[in-house]
Amino acid sequence: MSDTYTALAEFAQSWGLLYFFIAFVVIVIWVMRPSRRRRYEDASKIPFREDKPVNEDKPADKDED
Repeated sequence: MSDTYTALAEFAQSWGLLYFFIAFVVIVIWVMRPSRRRRYEDASKIPFREDKPVNEDKPADKDED
């Protein structure tokens, strides 16, 4: 059993690292491609799309002195 485990562990440490590195590079290239720029710029502006502030319908409390 330990021979099988050792063989699988060595395989995972060498080829597994290569697999995940290649997957990382492919994902980064896919995300950074120029044709996706407009979509990501649009998504980055989502939090600022509100037309009115959240507390606009509530009157402001004023202290009377």
